[in-house]
Amino acid sequence: MLSPKAGMIPVAKRVISELFGRLSKEEVAKLAQEVGKDIMNDLILFMKNKIDLNSFLSWLELWLKKNSSAGFSHHVEKNNTHTCMMRHDLGENWSLYHKTVLELI
Repeated sequence: MLSPKAGMIPVAKRVISELFGRLSKEEVAKLAQEVGKDIMNDLILFMKNKIDLNSFLSWLELWLKKNSSAGFSHHVEKNNTHTCMMRHDLGENWSLYHKTVLELI
């Protein structure tokens, strides 16, 4: 509901799949480093009013459950390690982009 106010627009999955499929692994990583991390930080701050581990994980889980048609899971191990899995059909570069952004955060 707040996505347009946060600067997001709906885009067809096929468009994203085609665009990311045309990028090299290096271009995907560079995009994630230069743009993705800041965008995600801004979205979390806008939606949760703060950025910490709990607000980030809460936002991530909500966002992926609402916007990922294929599925999302989040598990916390006994050593407090968080494992998040997103299933999609948007290709390897889409996974690489999100992996890079999440590692940067």
